[in-house]
Formats: sequence, structure tokens, C-alpha cells
Amino acid sequence: MAVPGILHKKRLVILLVFVVIVFLLLLVRIGYWTFYKGEWLQEKAGSQWTQDVAVAAQRGSIIDRNGNILAQSASADTVVLRPKQIKEPDKVADSLSVILEMDRQTVYEKATDDTKTEIWLKRQITREQSEEIQSLKLDGVAFTTDVKRYYPNKELLCQVIGITSADGEGLSGLEKQYENDLSGKTGRMIAETDKKGRELADGYEFYMQREDGYNVVLSVDAVIQGFLEKACEETYEANGAKSVQGIVMDPNTGEILAMANIPGFDLNDPPRNDAEALQELSQNKVTSDVFEPGSVFGIVTAAAALDAGAVSQDTAYDCTGYTVVDGQRIECWKAAGHGQENLPAALQESCSPYFAQMALDMGADVFYQYIHNFGIGQKSGIDFLAEQPGTVVDQKYLQDYDLARIGTGGDIGVTSLQLASAVSAAVNGGTLYQPRLVTALTDADGNVVQQFDPQATGQAVSAQTSGQIKQMLRSVVEAGTGKNAQIPGYTVGGMGGTAQKYDESGTALEGKMVSTFVAFAPADDPKYVVLILVDDPGVDVKYGSVVAAPYVKDVLAQVLQYGNIPPADMEKTTETVTVPDLSGLDAETAKAQIEALGLGCVIDGSGTVTGQLPSPGETIAKGTAVTLYTEGTLAGGTPESADMAQVPDVTGMDVTEARDALEAAGFVIDIRSSGRAVRQSPGAGGYAQKGSMVTVYFALDLGGSPQEEE
Repeated sequence: MAVPGILHKKRLVILLVFVVIVFLLLLVRIGYWTFYKGEWLQEKAGSQWTQDVAVAAQRGSIIDRNGNILAQSASADTVVLRPKQIKEPDKVADSLSVILEMDRQTVYEKATDDTKTEIWLKRQITREQSEEIQSLKLDGVAFTTDVKRYYPNKELLCQVIGITSADGEGLSGLEKQYENDLSGKTGRMIAETDKKGRELADGYEFYMQREDGYNVVLSVDAVIQGFLEKACEETYEANGAKSVQGIVMDPNTGEILAMANIPGFDLNDPPRNDAEALQELSQNKVTSDVFEPGSVFGIVTAAAALDAGAVSQDTAYDCTGYTVVDGQRIECWKAAGHGQENLPAALQESCSPYFAQMALDMGADVFYQYIHNFGIGQKSGIDFLAEQPGTVVDQKYLQDYDLARIGTGGDIGVTSLQLASAVSAAVNGGTLYQPRLVTALTDADGNVVQQFDPQATGQAVSAQTSGQIKQMLRSVVEAGTGKNAQIPGYTVGGMGGTAQKYDESGTALEGKMVSTFVAFAPADDPKYVVLILVDDPGVDVKYGSVVAAPYVKDVLAQVLQYGNIPPADMEKTTETVTVPDLSGLDAETAKAQIEALGLGCVIDGSGTVTGQLPSPGETIAKGTAVTLYTEGTLAGGTPESADMAQVPDVTGMDVTEARDALEAAGFVIDIRSSGRAVRQSPGAGGYAQKGSMVTVYFALDLGGSPQEEE
């Protein structure tokens, strides 16, 4: 039998152990909430008696070289719900779901979620939606100021500018490239509140100042960009092309004055629901697409051979229509050949056998050094994402045939940007410049924060060689294959190229070509270089000198006048002709009339003439080729039925004149802005369905440069 004293002691020990265990558990629990969950508890407590609101920084604008706004941020209301203050959640859900076009149940669940002090319901609503909601005076429904990106010129320069997310973060283009400079730093506003989330009148309040982003100033001129995009759109439509690229560059600084990719899209309404389409439309092919340049690469080959002393302007080769290297033929576009010709004549005639022989005479070591000096096969360093370096065959795998092909612009890949930069170096005195899209960063007051000056990256050829190349390329336009680029009153140099397209495996795609033309003016002292590339033109005649040169001429003529470059005395030596209206004539009859005027003729298709380029009434230099579009034309403006009509040219007209002209032709006008028409889509001269809409962009003359407005 147990002794009572011993039992009592055992009970005390058990009780003591129990108390110690409970005490230890309490210590562990206190330690857990104090040290492990302490920060979380503080945040949760703080959220119950404070209101922490982010104050978005103003994203910087993107502006052109003349101060015209291309991208800017504007204030927009965001609807905010404060569930603890909402007295009638059903009414809130019914009203807001209709106004904001949202699911009612989603709105109701957010309105009754009292675990949160504040919930953002919908961002960046319209002014009309905001005013309608405010008029209802719903308890617990508030607004905060958000920032929305806005592009006044819609699709202008769209692939270069790029887009942002709903949060204002750059997703592509310069918006992404200069994200850190444009975005700025978000501020914060913290205030004490009661248990229902209402701010206390005498409560603590803290405000951390936001830092607005910098403005990005482009080298691009919006007016020149308009010229280029209009020409590229017309090229695209007239030739039924897959796509068109264009670039205008200052050859003496490397600054990009315009850069275009057609087709494009409205930056304010990108196809976000179709990722594949958005990816395709957003691509800046000028910097990312690599292609074989064809005979236009003869500019680089000739400059290199001259500078290396491998040839002189008097060096003569015999073109029989082809040349054989390593047992393989390199064909000339003229099957009968050009016979004995010197270097200027070879450039005028785009003679591939001559270019191939120059490459062989230089040898691989010398030619490859010049290819590198011209920036081919390497990134240019342009301040833009997704630039491709091009493709150059590794020299250790090079055969003579490969070297000869490279001399003709085959077996080598370049981007439009690389080609324009290389041509600029060839004609500016020999200096290769790093291309630039951005010239400066400025603050909200316009003060320059950072300046980007022109940067020379090397000497491609000597000034003497450059001078010779300029004169020879001038002769290409005046007397050779580049006649379609002649501009009465101005000296122009240039050259075209047409090259085969290949699939990913390297197999030639039948009938698929890339057609290019590049020109510069004034020829003796170049101020502008213009390049247009037509990807897969859907017409029978695919030469770059035919499908691209007329539009390069149009851009160059407008840019020269816009830049106040005075005409030379070419009128005294160059005879001009007014193009007659040839529509309705049999193609052969029309050809005879054209040739009788001293003009060249290219017939695209067969049958009756339905369209022509240049247009009737245009003044052009003698020797220029006129392209005739006929009933058999694959593209370029053939009316397929009585319901089709030719789109008139309304550029230069005011709104009333343009509307009357389009309505008279059977079209509906979509008016963008006011002033004088600067561009239109579809372009003039093509055919479209009667009753369809023609979008016309107008601009105001604000004391110099025209500026499109909202």
C-alpha cells in the first residue's frame, strides 16, 4: 500500500513537468510569432490601420528630332474598390459590371472581399466610363490616377517605337530598349486609416516623391518618316509584295532619319490577342531580316577593288553573258553579254561576271578585310534590340566560286541597315558610322541629360576611292540601269539589286526574289541615302531598278525639297518628258508611244493597259522606264471587276478636296487629323473595291515642319 506522502510528491512532480512543458510550448509559440512571423504580423497590422498607395511615375515621351511627340503618357482613371466601405455590394456589382463590361459575379466577389482594404477593379478606363461611375456616387468606389501610353501618330514608326504592357513596361522596340530611362521611379503615399479604411483627419501621412522618366529624342524626322512610309505602302500595294522595308539615313553622321516596315499596325490598338500576328507585325525587319543583296553589293565590291588597287576605272573585262569559276557558271542578267567593258560600264549594267572577276583579282584575304571594314557580317551597334549581324562564309571554307559569288552579292547575307550603312560609307568620303536612332535624353523641362554624338567606327575606303564611286554611281542613274531614280534638277547616284530567296535548308524558292534599290543625293555631296527593299514582289518584272527605284526617287525628291537642298543645273543637260495617259491602249501600242518619246518601257503582263508607273502627267527624265500594268498583271493595280476603281492621289489636298476626289471615284474617306493630306492608304494608283475606305492622314503646317495632330 502506497504511502500518502509519496503519492502526493509524485502528483507534484507530474504537475511540475506538465507546467514546464506548457511553459516551453508557450515560449516556442511566442518565439514563432515574434521572430518567424513577426514581420508578417507587422505588415498585416499596418495594412489594417494604414493605406499604402503607389504613385505611378510619369513615363517619358518619345519625340522626333523636331520635338514632335511620337509616344507619350496620359492620365487615365483606374477604378478602386474599398470593400469595408461598400454598403450595397449588389448595386455596385450591377452598375459597374455594365459600365465596365465586366462579369457581374467577378465584380461582386471583389466588392465583398473584406479581407482587403483596397482592390483595383479595372485599369485605364475611358473618360466617359469614369464620369458615368462618378455620377452614381457609390460608397466604397473610388478612383486612382493611372498612366496610359498613347501614340498620336498611330502606326507611324510602329516597329521602331514598340509597345508597352498595361503596367507601362516596354515590351518591344525603343520602349523596351530605353525602359530604364523612360520608366522613372514610382512614388508612394502612406496614410493612417480607421478600421473601415477611411483616412484619419489628423493621422500620420507620408509621401515619397516619384521620379518621372526621361524623354527619348530620336534622330528620326516624323515628316521624312511620313514620306518613306507612304512610298513603302505604295510599293507594297503596287507590287503585291510580302513586305517592304525602307530607310533614310544621313550618310555623314549615321543618323537614321526614317525607318519603315510595311505592313504595320496601330500602336494604340495592337493585336494583343494574336501573339503570332503581333510578333510578326512588331518585327523591325530593317535590322533583323538577312537577305542576299544581289548586284547592289557591287558597290562594296567595286569600292574595295578600287581601294586595294586590284582594278582601276579603265580595267576592262569581256562579258560573254557568263563566267565559269571552279567549273560552275555565274550568269549575267543579259544572256548575250556586254562585251568588253570597263568598271563604270559594269556598274551601269550591273554586270555580275565583272563583279565576280574583281573579287577573284582581290583574293579572299583582301576582299574579306574590306567586307569587315564596311561593317558586313557584324552588328552595326545601332541602339536597337534584335539586330542581326548578317552572314559571311567562314574564310577557311571558301572556294574560288564562293568568293566570286560574294563579289556579285550572292552567298552573303546582309540587313537593310547594314547595306545602307555600307553605301553611306562608300559615298561619304569612306567613313563608316555607327547608325543611331536616339540622339539625346531630356528631362521634363527639356534639359539634355545625355547626348549621343555621331560615332565613326572605322575607315572603309579612302576619300579618293569614295569620290570615284560617287561619280560612277551617278552614271548608273544617268545612263545605266538606275534611270528610274532620276530626279529632274538634282544629281542622283544609286544602284539596284535582285537576288534569289532561299528556305531554311538553303534551297532556292522558285520565283521568290528580293528586290532592292539604294540612291543618294546630291551625288557630289550626299546629304541623304534612301533604300527600299521589296520582299517577294508578286509581279513578272522583279528587278530592283523597276519595282523599287521609282519609289526611292519619290522619297528622295521629297526629302531634298523638305531639306531645302537647292537643285543643280541638270535641267540644262537633262531633257524631260511628260508621261502620257496610256490606259485603255494595247500594251504594244502604248510601248511604241512611250519609246517614241525617248522613254524606256517595261510591260508587266499582257493585254490592255490598266495602270502605269510613273503616273500620267508626271515629268520625268528622258531614258526613264515606264512600267505598264495590264489585264494580265499579277499585282500592281489591275481592276478585276466593274466593282473595282483606281484610287486617286489626294496628297497635298485639304480635307474637303480629298473627300470630294475620293467620293467621285467611289470611295469613302477615313479622315485622320486636319490640314493638308500627307499620306494615304491604300496608295494612289492601285485599284480597290468601290465603297471601301481610304484612310487619309492630314498635317498642319506649324511654321515649318508639318505636324500630324490627333
